[in-house]
Amino acid sequence: MMKDKTLQERITDMVRHVRVQRGYSQEYMAVQLGMSGQRPYSRIETGATKLTIDRLDAILKVLDISIWKLLAMGGTAGDEAMHELHGVLRERIHHLESEVDYLRAKLDRTRPLG
Repeated sequence: MMKDKTLQERITDMVRHVRVQRGYSQEYMAVQLGMSGQRPYSRIETGATKLTIDRLDAILKVLDISIWKLLAMGGTAGDEAMHELHGVLRERIHHLESEVDYLRAKLDRTRPLG
């Protein structure tokens, strides 16, 4: 029995599809992204290297497509990926808000009374 694809696998499949549709090689993408060759980019598409939000954003800029259009291309898989991405982003926002609260509290403790 085949396992369900992860969010990263679904997104990289869609990225690969758009890249090929645009006629861009992996080497072209690597150059546009400032990578040291085709292999690091290939490792992203194959899932050997984790796809970060920042890296995905850079890739989508090269491909000239928004994350929403990319996910919409995925049909049901895109809907599922969009839902999962929404959850991931919501968790990331919550984490960053917590970090801001922590840093504000730390800053308040270091300010001289006055």
